[in-house]
Amino acid sequence: MRNIDQLYSEIDQDEGLKSKRRLLTFTSLILLAIQFTGAKIEEANTFIVKLSFEHQNGMALLLMFSIVFALIRYYNYAKRYHNDLYLIWSNNLLKDNKVEYFCPHSDDVSGLLHESYPKGFNIEMFLYKYPDENLSYKTHYECEFFLVRYFRFTWNDQHEDYSGKVNILKNIGFKAYLSVLGMEAKYQFSRYFTHRENLDILFPYFLGVFSLFSYIFADSFDVFINCLLNA
Repeated sequence: MRNIDQLYSEIDQDEGLKSKRRLLTFTSLILLAIQFTGAKIEEANTFIVKLSFEHQNGMALLLMFSIVFALIRYYNYAKRYHNDLYLIWSNNLLKDNKVEYFCPHSDDVSGLLHESYPKGFNIEMFLYKYPDENLSYKTHYECEFFLVRYFRFTWNDQHEDYSGKVNILKNIGFKAYLSVLGMEAKYQFSRYFTHRENLDILFPYFLGVFSLFSYIFADSFDVFINCLLNA
């Protein structure tokens, strides 16, 4: 995983990503302006002629398809950064004392990670190993559909590498599951306010999807806007 400074540098220097982000942001803002303010496009300068737009609904529909295309193109360029964002907040979650805590005064470990282990994993083998033994283990936090969450362990015993995972809800319990979801929300959303990489990569998605919803559910948005204006 790239460190945070390397990630910032790559995002700032990625011209393909920046151009697709500008395209997605621009088209999304135009559609939002049409839907929220009733703005009309009277004419547009092209290289050859001037075009006037009489069918505003058709123009909004064209913008909607443009945004869908821009979202797909932007995803093509932004996908390489998604895993970095995921690893940053998930590694912070794994460092939380509620997940794993090493007592500084003893060799004891505690936390949700140590409530249940995958088959074949023995924590004592790593806590009480000899200095010359090349033993290690790593943990990962995995998210799957329908809010299924796992702790994955990878380890070695000098002869072979192993891997196994623990279903947090099934193997540790409902209380632990809710606690982990709370920490997940905490570490994900806190980075939107403390670090810029999340907004740099993810905000164009939010803007694009929001503009599409403003068109698809135009009647509901009109009611909402009228309520705000008449409040």
